[in-house]
Amino acid sequence: MGTHRANRYTQFITPLGAIIAFACFFMPWVKIDGRRINETLSGLTCVHNSSLVAIAFVACLLIICSSLYMVTRRTPWKSRVLILINSVTGLGGLWSEYLTYTGLAETLIGRAENFQLALRFGLWGTIIGFIVAAVGILLIKTENKHKQAEILIESG
Repeated sequence: MGTHRANRYTQFITPLGAIIAFACFFMPWVKIDGRRINETLSGLTCVHNSSLVAIAFVACLLIICSSLYMVTRRTPWKSRVLILINSVTGLGGLWSEYLTYTGLAETLIGRAENFQLALRFGLWGTIIGFIVAAVGILLIKTENKHKQAEILIESG
């Protein structure tokens, strides 16, 4: 009976992860402290300045739409590939943008003594949201295999 309850609620892990990632786009992502620059950037600011972060934002919206469709139609296996591709695309876009941004910041500002680039909660929350969305869809995949095994055991 506990397994049935857990299986029923695992379908909500993916939309929850996507909603967490979406909400974290509006929180502070990066804080830059330097001699000339003292600025905090949110994910939404980065979306306007970078196409890779915009791709991650669109991937997040696609995960939300497809996972909510999956929950309402009760067909978790249909959106599995789309959600995994969007999660990997979002994480890859964020990772490559981070590498580009740190290299660009060091080049523009120079290796100043007081230069610091600090990652804030919003970026970590977005990354965690993408990972939770991907893990949630993988749990649904495992859940379906268990349901098929239970059906075979019950019918035999």
